[in-house]
Amino acid sequence: MPGANVNQKTRKLVAIALLAAVTTILMYFETPLPFFPPFLKLDVSNLAIIVGAFLFGPWAVIPMALIPNLIHFLSSTSGGAGQLANFILSCAYGMPAGIVYKMMHTKKGALIGCTLGTICATIAGALTNIYILIPFYSTVMLMPLDQIWAACAAVNPLIVDLPTYILYGVIPFNIFKYAFISIITIIIYKPISRIIHQYGKI
Repeated sequence: MPGANVNQKTRKLVAIALLAAVTTILMYFETPLPFFPPFLKLDVSNLAIIVGAFLFGPWAVIPMALIPNLIHFLSSTSGGAGQLANFILSCAYGMPAGIVYKMMHTKKGALIGCTLGTICATIAGALTNIYILIPFYSTVMLMPLDQIWAACAAVNPLIVDLPTYILYGVIPFNIFKYAFISIITIIIYKPISRIIHQYGKI
């Protein structure tokens, strides 16, 4: 029925907006990790995005990732580069996971999806640092590369240049971050699956 379809679409939009709001809030809670450069901070905002990907499919990830980063951009001092990179990584994590789970609505599908998402986000993290973040901070923000590497070496002496920063900083950090989020997702999979079945026809 047309009325029922409109109601379902409205519920879906409201749910996506709520998950985007949760993502926005969670982005404010971040913490540095030992042995990683101080500007690589852990947050679990992508937990809400992965739940949305399982609920509504891979394309729902885009608004759930875009809206929070646009909001954070308004108060950002990074010129938007950090938010752009974060948006790319959120999509790289959530969309592959959503695609896999759409084909396999099981705990195994969730596990495979999260694993694939972690791999994609790790690759995206390396590329965004090489082509967006480091060039932006060194050329636009006028931060000398030596200063960046010195800050990294203070917590991890293996980091002395861009290749070692990617190898010993960015890659292990993103593997840890997205694996951590994936583990939480799998742990809370049962209540999530009930919600998915409840809203399965949205």
